Order: sequence, then C-alpha cells, then structure tokens
Amino acid sequence: MSEKLVEIKDLEISFGEGSKKFVAVKNANFFINKGETFSLVGESGSGKTTIGRAIIGLNNTSKGDILFEGKKINGKKSRAQEAEVIRRIQMIFQDPAASLNERATVDYIISEGLYNFHLFKDEEERQEKVKKSLVKLDFWLNI
Repeated sequence: MSEKLVEIKDLEISFGEGSKKFVAVKNANFFINKGETFSLVGESGSGKTTIGRAIIGLNNTSKGDILFEGKKINGKKSRAQEAEVIRRIQMIFQDPAASLNERATVDYIISEGLYNFHLFKDEEERQEKVKKSLVKLDFWLNI
C-alpha cells in the first residue's frame, strides 16, 4: 500500500466575513501518494490555485485539515514547522515562462533553492550538491 504524502480532508477556504464572506473551496477531499503523479483539474475559478496556496501556507483555511507526511500543516504552527513546510513544499505556477527562466543554466536552476535557503557553506559544496541532484534525477528518469 502506498504512503500518503499529502492529504486534504474536508477542506474549506473562505475569504471575508459575515455578509461579505465568500467560500472559495468547500469540502475538498483528496490525497497524493508518495511517488504518484497527481493532477487537480477544474474550471477556471474552481479553487485549484486556492487549494495549492493553502497547501504551501499562503492561504488560510476555514475548516478541515491539510496533512503532509501525516502531520497537520494548516492552522497554527511553530516557526520551525513553518520553515519545514517552506523548505519541503514548493508551488510551480501555471505559466512556465514566469516560473522557469529558459535562459538559466541547469546548474543555476538547481542551485536556486540552495541559495534561497543557504544550504551550502562554500562553492565546492554547492557544486557537489548540484552533481548529486543530477545523479538522482538521472536515476529517477531511468526507472
């Protein structure tokens, strides 16, 4: 049986309060298993991006749970938990030209996360981490 990576349970996301309250997502339920390719499909305005933004912590949730590797990641969390979510979950937006610079080198693209989160102590370590990532990618692509 596959292990759940992300699970959305009875999720509701609303904006505003009182008579101006707008429920953008109501009773969303799905899960994504580790290693699985997943697509969230729907009409424009149906809440796909809103759910994605909630998963990465940009949108607050009104009800329900967002679990990552079995741990709740929505609602109140410590700075350490928030940093872990930011480090482990990234969102790639629909417009690839806005998300990925086609003129950037592969080295730069892989290094971007290393730079953003200060995950190397010197240039030699950065290059080694890039090489290891490329080796892992080659292995994954050949499965």
